[in-house]
Amino acid sequence: MNDSARRMEVEQDDHEATRPKGTGKAGNRPASRPGHPFAGLRSVGPATRRDLDLLGVHTLAELAAADPQELYDRLCAVTGQRHDPCVLDVFACAVAQARDPHLPAARRDWFAWTPHRKAGTLPAALPPRPGETSE
Repeated sequence: MNDSARRMEVEQDDHEATRPKGTGKAGNRPASRPGHPFAGLRSVGPATRRDLDLLGVHTLAELAAADPQELYDRLCAVTGQRHDPCVLDVFACAVAQARDPHLPAARRDWFAWTPHRKAGTLPAALPPRPGETSE
């Protein structure tokens, strides 16, 4: 099999349909699993759902109450490896959406949270936890 054919092999995820390898784009895969509690959250795919499951976060309420930095630190500890810092951005994006169902569309993309992480302003950029008021 040549390199071009190898790149076009299809990978199968346990919970999702397929996507061509090496393209970085979705093929015929649904945007989310309709029955999953995090199905409506943008930027939360199967890998993030598995990470959250591993961390014991199974509901939107649990996600809304979580601290993204603490989730990231726990994930690194539980798996015994340092994960890409963009995983923290994805966690921040997921937590923000769980806390604010009316979050502006631009803030529903994980990469919108990267500048806040890099500037050290991630906690202040997040919507308040349920029951808390913003300062």
